[in-house]
Amino acid sequence: MAVGTLVQPLDVVNQEVDRRVTCFFVSGNEDLKFALRTVNDGKDCELVTNAIIDRETKARYDLSVSVRYTNTRNKRQASEYMSRLLKMRERFEFLSSATC
Repeated sequence: MAVGTLVQPLDVVNQEVDRRVTCFFVSGNEDLKFALRTVNDGKDCELVTNAIIDRETKARYDLSVSVRYTNTRNKRQASEYMSRLLKMRERFEFLSSATC
């Protein structure tokens, strides 16, 4: 296989809306024959070749991959979001007390 060849798409499950993923090798890539790249706007990863793979030289690779999540909101966006939530809560509490 040539360098940069897609080996396997890695679909990440149980994602949250405002999070991106970073995939990384836990073990099995000591010779750096493979690489992981993030795709689908940070929602999934792909396993690609990072060097020429010769199946006659080595027939099997056992790779272990893990995922780390990161928030996509910056501090300002998070602050604005929390401010909207508090305003909604205040409005709800006002409506609830007015109907009692």
